[in-house]
Amino acid sequence: MATQSPWQIIKSHYVHTNNWFKVKKYDVITPAGNKGEYNVIEFPASVTIVVLNEKQEICLTEEYRFPHQEWMWQLPIGAIDKDDKTTLAAAKRELQEETGLVAASWSYVGQSRGIKGATNHIMHTYIAQNIQNIDALVPQSAEGIKTIRFVSTDAFFQEIRDGKIMDNETISSITLALLKLGIL
Repeated sequence: MATQSPWQIIKSHYVHTNNWFKVKKYDVITPAGNKGEYNVIEFPASVTIVVLNEKQEICLTEEYRFPHQEWMWQLPIGAIDKDDKTTLAAAKRELQEETGLVAASWSYVGQSRGIKGATNHIMHTYIAQNIQNIDALVPQSAEGIKTIRFVSTDAFFQEIRDGKIMDNETISSITLALLKLGIL
């Protein structure tokens, strides 16, 4: 059952828009009763794909992330496009675009929220199994993807401990997928 918001919205308007996100500024009365401002980054929903090969190893892509100015290991992930009829269709498209892989078996894990205090982003997570490589990975210049690799779950969690994997979306999606599969 939804409850009434403790925030009162006086007015709102967009202060920035582009092809990837919008920023909406709200003039508000806070739960403490003070006038204030709240800015929300509005992203389209996305899909993240936990790809498992026959050894139950996890597929990771190495992608350059501009805000951090570094290469990061992460799951295949992308926005749901207006042409995608379903979240599953988006996941299948993103997997092939980013890795050259297709999967015969798909299962929905669920959805999660990222940076919940600053954005309305919803991420849908899928598990993809019984994979085939139909296209050799060509470095995705538009995406900034350099390569892909498969790692065991033990190696994945060791890389988190070692600070080599730091992407929150990847860590939470894999954790959700492994819980669903009964591995964790």
